Amino acid sequence: MGPALLVLGIGNPLRGDDGIGPWLVERALPRWIHRWPGPVPLPAANLRSRPQLLPELAADLAVVRRVLVVDAWRAPAGAVARIQPLPRSSARWSGSHGLQPADLLALAAGLYGQAPRGEILLIPAWWFGPPGAGHPLLFSAPLRRQVPRLRHLLLGWLQEAGASV
Repeated sequence: MGPALLVLGIGNPLRGDDGIGPWLVERALPRWIHRWPGPVPLPAANLRSRPQLLPELAADLAVVRRVLVVDAWRAPAGAVARIQPLPRSSARWSGSHGLQPADLLALAAGLYGQAPRGEILLIPAWWFGPPGAGHPLLFSAPLRRQVPRLRHLLLGWLQEAGASV
């Protein structure tokens, strides 16, 4: 069995701020973990990214104890929040496209008999369009200003989650 923690970045890198979840999990977080100056090492974690939550991810969730979903939203403030689990029979997957985090947890519980404790980091985002003349950079300026705070939230989650598993 691998690490007990999973950090899952969700979003489309071709849609501006929507790509922040995958960027944080694939690029930034590994560097931050490698440079971690803390007295206690950070726990091992699986780091994955996907454009959306699909049923296939239920198998990945069934073998970890905690999962953090990192996603961009049109929300006023970013924070880590607990995903309220649904009853096993309540997953709302239609069979076509992505799931919501609570649906994926319910699916993992229904298919595999267990699901991890789930949390989500909703990152405030402003721009969801393709790169162009008006937005030559990957992310909007307001989102780029949040990166130090996001670093703090992600590393803090790893510390806290690692202490609890």
